[in-house]
Amino acid sequence: MVSKIIKKENLLENIIRVICYISIPLCLLMCLTLLSSYFLNGSISSDVNKMTSLGQVIICFSIPMFISLVILPVLVKLFLQKEKLYNIGFHRPKLIGILFCIAFLMVVMWSYIRLENNPNMTIPANVIIIQFLVVAISEEIILRGVIMDELDKIFQNKYASCIVNAAIFAFIYHSSETFSSNLCVRFPLGLILGILRVKSGEIYIGRIICLLFLINRLERKYEKKEF
Repeated sequence: MVSKIIKKENLLENIIRVICYISIPLCLLMCLTLLSSYFLNGSISSDVNKMTSLGQVIICFSIPMFISLVILPVLVKLFLQKEKLYNIGFHRPKLIGILFCIAFLMVVMWSYIRLENNPNMTIPANVIIIQFLVVAISEEIILRGVIMDELDKIFQNKYASCIVNAAIFAFIYHSSETFSSNLCVRFPLGLILGILRVKSGEIYIGRIICLLFLINRLERKYEKKEF
């Protein structure tokens, strides 16, 4: 039964590679975030909600995240593993992909207007949009791009890769959240994003859904005054 699900060829090597792609970027992200906040503000902080200026957010959070979760993993895939961008969901988008990219830009504009006009917001809308854009793009590339491609080398069935990928998204990348919210909200969301990646072969579509989820979550917290 297991042999029908898991590929035996280079199994241990592939598992180790997945573990490295999960752990090393996250550790690097934490280190870069803490170091950049210390050199910029004179104190160590990993809470993006305490930043009120666009420059602080970009230097302390956006740049470290993009370096850790996008640039380095993609460079490793391209130059060390000798793989193509196509393998991680980067290729010339089909018509549906182009439409979703246009929709993505519209969502960004719509989100900015909503946040700008929300009287409960204490953080500037441009700060939120920039950070959430980086989060949405970075998570899609590292999770549904790099890690999904590595999981496909372990599992015979791509939907098994989606399940494991969703678990990584929910319980590792959002480990600071409650178990129930990860199980009931983020795991199903990760599963949907993974299936979209499998069906479309692209990572463009998931960015819109991820961004909408982040914006909606933020606005709900502000409305409840929990943020």
